[in-house]
Amino acid sequence: MHFPFKEMPGTPELSIYEKTFAKSDETDAILVVNGKKLHVNKALLSYHSEYFKALFNSEFKEKSMEEIEIKDVKFEDFATVLSLIQKNSIKLSVYRSNQLLELADRFMLPAATSCVKFLLYETSDLDLQEKIRLADKYRLEDLLDSLIASFSSHYEFDGYKSMELTDETKRKNLLSYHSDYFDVLFNSGFKEKSMDEIEIKDVDFEDFAIVLSLVHKNPIRLTEDRNLNNLLKLTDQFMLPAAKHYLELFISTIDDQLTAKFDEFKVA
Repeated sequence: MHFPFKEMPGTPELSIYEKTFAKSDETDAILVVNGKKLHVNKALLSYHSEYFKALFNSEFKEKSMEEIEIKDVKFEDFATVLSLIQKNSIKLSVYRSNQLLELADRFMLPAATSCVKFLLYETSDLDLQEKIRLADKYRLEDLLDSLIASFSSHYEFDGYKSMELTDETKRKNLLSYHSDYFDVLFNSGFKEKSMDEIEIKDVDFEDFAIVLSLVHKNPIRLTEDRNLNNLLKLTDQFMLPAAKHYLELFISTIDDQLTAKFDEFKVA
């Protein structure tokens, strides 16, 4: 009797992610994601990440476990991020930048963050607004400054102002856009660039606040009893041409109203 030969199933080929983290003489720990194993080196991960340094070297129960489960991550993204600190890194996809930056932030891997940041610098596959959103979300300050400086028109900047960015970033870069004074202050090598609070000396608080508000979408209401001449001086001092133009228009309406009232008086 003839029996047809049935081929035995072979071992499935490992993915690039599993190959990158295959067991070797240099690995001494196993991270498990969705049932898949990543063989890693504790010392390397501990050097690059405060998260893994604590995990492997503190009194957490994971310190003595042969396999450590990593939850709430996508296997491919997690493997890619970890590979960025190794000599055999996995090729990055710019379209996964958000997920990769999120994991690099969560697992405290600044070297991995730098790799993704460099990709965002170089790529033309993502539009400018998406790059800015990512740079703001993950506090990539030097990338954010570079991207804001690349706006070529007021139209582009108006689009930027409508983006969902942190209020701090919007205010800082709005001033940089409208004022060469603040552009230098926030983006040069001055110590103020990294300061949370910057003291502005020799100005009246209310007048200064009014002048700054004139480049915002909700400016403080101008009144005739303000020292308009002082406000104009501040627009020159802090190099705010848009605010100065706003003030000049307001002053011209006051002059027109006074002229009209004078004409009415003459007729009467």
